[in-house]
Formats: sequence, structure tokens, C-alpha cells
Amino acid sequence: FKQGSEVFDAQTIRYDFVTRKGIIHSVTTKQSEGYLHGKEVKRMPDNSINVKSGEFTTCDLPDPHYAFRFYKARVIPGKLIITGPVYMEVEGIPLPIALPFGIFPNNPKRTSGLILPSYGESTSQGFYLQNGGYFWNINDKMTLKVTGSIYTGGSWSVSPVLNYKNRYKYSGNFSLGLAQNIISTKGSPDYQNSHDFHVQWSHRQDPKARPNSSFSASVNIYSSNYVKYTAVNTDTYLTNTFSSSISYQRNWGNNLQLTAASTYTQNTRTHGVQLALPNITFNVNT
Repeated sequence: FKQGSEVFDAQTIRYDFVTRKGIIHSVTTKQSEGYLHGKEVKRMPDNSINVKSGEFTTCDLPDPHYAFRFYKARVIPGKLIITGPVYMEVEGIPLPIALPFGIFPNNPKRTSGLILPSYGESTSQGFYLQNGGYFWNINDKMTLKVTGSIYTGGSWSVSPVLNYKNRYKYSGNFSLGLAQNIISTKGSPDYQNSHDFHVQWSHRQDPKARPNSSFSASVNIYSSNYVKYTAVNTDTYLTNTFSSSISYQRNWGNNLQLTAASTYTQNTRTHGVQLALPNITFNVNT
């Protein structure tokens, strides 16, 4: 069923055009970045939705691998999903993680709120809850996202990401990653226990901000085991060489030009590092 931008699947729908109320059975609908499942749903005249015996998850499967289950909930479109007592369930097994109530952001606009973790299994680190955390909409110019992961083998990681943008001046992002990677069990020949990190910084200056000068930065520094065990995308995992550069350029009219640049290159396989201190060039047109 589709109404405006809202789409949901249901087994049966019954709607009263006089009272403007509807009852829906076995419904699945997408709410913001999550999926709401309900055994019985009642739609009210003010467009709010009451849910009986349902679950909320970020898993897009008909039978989600993990979910927050509740008996009663109310959905306020474009704002919140509020539930009564709620607990987490993984693969149909209730976990000893329960709360007296739950509040899930349901705003299509950028807003602060919790980031639900994903669940899975790693052959080297055990079962995990991955990339759960909090998103903070600081203001119109800055946002901060802090996510973390935990593993049953003892490994963990945390990664704050700061995005900033000042229109017509500059934009960029800065991220830092810290992790402890524990592989196998203590005493085994393949046992590893390492503290790893990564630093990323990207900065771009708007050409309109200072027409006579520009500054840019692209910094990517990884420890070898961070790439191997904590990389969040395939491109990073398959890359052995990372390059960083910071540059500044200044013009005085059409005759004088100053350029300064520094580069850093590392190979996570050979552990080789190459650093070039600022290379400064000054040109004068004849």
C-alpha cells in the first residue's frame, strides 16, 4: 500500500472512511532508517499509528536477524517511535538487555539520535555487535557521529567522525579510530593482541573564499592490523598503500606564485613509510 511517500506491506487492511480509522494486520513498513513490524496496527485520524506486538530493526529481511521487540508502541510520523517495555532479540533468542521504554528517532531530516548496531559473526573474533552508537547534530555547520563495536573474543573498537561545513568558505571531515584486536585464544600459535588506530582528515577550501590562495588536506594513516580487522569497506581492506598530502598555494596577481606541499606514503604490508617535508616552490613569470 502506498500513500504519498509512505509504503508498507500488510496481510489485511480495513479502513473506515467515516471515522477515518484503519486496522492493519501483519504490517511491515520503513520508518526513516529502520523497519517497523507489527502484528496489529491501528491508524488514527491524526495519522499517528498504534502498534501491538511488534519489533523495530535496521535489518531489511522479512524475518530480521535482530530486533527490538515490544508489546505496545506509538508511531508519530516524522518525529518518534515510542514503545513500552522493550528488549533485544537476536536470531529469535531474547538477550538480557531490556528497558522500561524505548524512544527511536523517526525524522527524515538530519537529527540527533541512536545508531542501532548490526549483528554478525567473525571467524577470528567471534560474535559481534558492530557500528552502534550516537549521531549528534551539533548545529548547521557541524555533526558528530560516534560508533563502536564489541566482540565476544574481547576485541573492541570506537570511531568518532566529525563533519564540518561553512558554506562558501570550507568543508571537510575528521575521523579517528581506536581498536584492540584479539585474535584466537591465549596460548594458541596464531594468538594476537594488538592496539591499532587510524586517522583521516579531509579539508577542502571553497574557491570563492579566498580567490588568491587555497589550502587542502587529505590525510590517511592506518596501522596494519586496523586495516586487516577493523576496515569498514572493501576498498580499504584490499588496499596496501595509503597516501596523504597537505598543500597550500598563494598567488600575487598574475606574476608571483607560491606553492608548498607535504606528502606521506605508507605500505601496511611492508610497513614502509615515506615522508616528504614541505616542498616549497616560488615562481615568477617573465
